[in-house]
Amino acid sequence: MNTIFIVLPILTLLMFDLGLVLKPEDFRLIVSRPKPVPVGLFGQIVLMPLIAWRVNRNHAGGVQSADFQQRGDSYTRHHLRADDEPDSARVRRYNQTAEVMNPDLQHYIEQTILPQYDAFDGGHRRDHALTVIRESLKLARQYDADEQMAYAIAAYHDLGLRIDRERHHIHSGEILLADSTLRQWFTPEQLLTMRDAVEDHRASGKNPPRTIYGAIVAEADRQIDPVTVVHRTMAYSAKLYPDGDFPTLYQRSLEHLHEKYAEGGYLHLWLNSERNVRGLNELRDIIRNEQRLRSMCQEWYDKYKEQQV
Repeated sequence: MNTIFIVLPILTLLMFDLGLVLKPEDFRLIVSRPKPVPVGLFGQIVLMPLIAWRVNRNHAGGVQSADFQQRGDSYTRHHLRADDEPDSARVRRYNQTAEVMNPDLQHYIEQTILPQYDAFDGGHRRDHALTVIRESLKLARQYDADEQMAYAIAAYHDLGLRIDRERHHIHSGEILLADSTLRQWFTPEQLLTMRDAVEDHRASGKNPPRTIYGAIVAEADRQIDPVTVVHRTMAYSAKLYPDGDFPTLYQRSLEHLHEKYAEGGYLHLWLNSERNVRGLNELRDIIRNEQRLRSMCQEWYDKYKEQQV
């Protein structure tokens, strides 16, 4: 039985009993001492609900994080690594999943949403969005999540880059929630969950994802291929410092790689998929080997300069 059906009648009886002993003199005290009344109402109506909400959120986040960790470990023990699967097989699996999608939703995403990625930087183009979609769908099947929700979340997760990079995860969630077309396929409650998931995908987020959908898109978005990560980091450094020489770009990239990917960095793997765990360990080995890292960065820089000629 739900505890509310036990607690609520008891509280009702207690309040009724208190009301029976009230006297007219008690009400006259409000005139002579009015301050405790608004203070008490504020604490009861505002502070207590806020405290309860915060406690519940922290508790739920911890429980979800532990649950994601356990389920993620189970996933990596019992499933093939993503990199063991040939490209052709990956394409077939994506197409098979796409066939069970609502065709109108899929058409809308492919014709209206994904083309917006073509205007973003090299690390966030359409191929990145498609990879996040593919990995999200695989994880959604593993965790018995709604595949259409995971599909849409992955498609919208970086759209906020068209507004601002620093808060793109927040803007992406706002864009998703404001898109009235999605209401054809998702309920208001689902859309709120999807917005939260998009907001929770960013690697620098300090709190664990609020739902399994946030963990799925966050894990899918990591894509920790060591060579790709190093080259994308150099590419973004070049975007920040278009006139920078190699030492400038390398130093900025080195600092970012240590801050994000090294031991104690801010990146989190909420589901610990084997693909990402293996990639992160390989990347950390590269970061510790400065000679190898510098060589990889130099290789990217040489090609970059050749393209500018």
